[in-house]
Amino acid sequence: MRLSRDINMDALRILGAFMVVSIHTIPECINNYSLILQSIVRSGLPVFFMISGMFILKSKINNIFTWYYTRIISLVIPFLIFGYLHLEIVSQSIANTHATPSAFFDLILKSTTALSGHYWFVYSIFGIYIIAPAINAIITNINEQMALRAFIILMILNAINMHYTAIQQLTGLRIENIFSIPQVFVWLHYFINGFLIYKSIKLISWKMISFMFSLGLLLTIDFTYITPNKYGITFSQYDQGISMFLLCSGLFASFVKMENVFSKTNNITLKAIEILSKNTYGIYLIHISILISLPKIMPNLFAYLNEGEFYITESFIIFSSSFFICAFVNPLIDLLISIMRDISKLKPKTSLTTERT
Repeated sequence: MRLSRDINMDALRILGAFMVVSIHTIPECINNYSLILQSIVRSGLPVFFMISGMFILKSKINNIFTWYYTRIISLVIPFLIFGYLHLEIVSQSIANTHATPSAFFDLILKSTTALSGHYWFVYSIFGIYIIAPAINAIITNINEQMALRAFIILMILNAINMHYTAIQQLTGLRIENIFSIPQVFVWLHYFINGFLIYKSIKLISWKMISFMFSLGLLLTIDFTYITPNKYGITFSQYDQGISMFLLCSGLFASFVKMENVFSKTNNITLKAIEILSKNTYGIYLIHISILISLPKIMPNLFAYLNEGEFYITESFIIFSSSFFICAFVNPLIDLLISIMRDISKLKPKTSLTTERT
């Protein structure tokens, strides 16, 4: 059961990575086709926070300093290497110049998006890692009923906070939101929800999963097109809106729920899933540079494709090219991380630990 569930998460990582690539290849709302596709693929990024939350918040943290060290180097070292490679590729593609270490570090220290707009993810997950042990200590031992209750309450409070102004405009309600309900940081909410869904999955039926996914998708489509055009109101349908929370929760819960889906899969397929999954972080970090350089490398590739073929083909080429780069770069990264972990083991062990009973 444990193996199939972990393989399920590997498969979800791959799907999420491909959807993130597709976010940047599919234009927003130019027609019904792109509207529906964008509404679906937007769920790709939040599921990464949910997967991380599931694994981190259910794990046992024996030594908090070792935990921080391991997590941070696993996050930062790939970011530094792929980030520099990203800057080199983009510099060559746009200005035919080379990246420099000084320019690179100036950009990554300037803001979360100075190097590239999609790198905010690294800074956000870094911040969540800092607070994760405290959350782990608070909620790790809750039971199924409490987890499901917390999941529902957080979802309702999110809906109120994010959409109260829009609801006022739609209904004519003149009651101000005076209750000062605390707003949970959107990506931390996804992070916690991953654990809550995992913990309460036995109480979540397939009917409830289908309902969340279907309603989330319909609301995302509606909020993206119908509501703004009809009423002049814009909902926060991507990332922080209730529509995306429902859609992502349904998608994530389905992969947690179908425990034995890979039980009869052959070893070659399982190995392929494992290899692809291990490279999804690198694919995320490098794919924008491939997207930027693709027109220069293959200027006439899409001349004879229709719209649907164009979106899918471009996403597949960028995903595959990114994986190809990762296949060469990640062994070096793994070696560096392994060396740094071995170095840390040479230091005297601290007695300050975080234990869970």
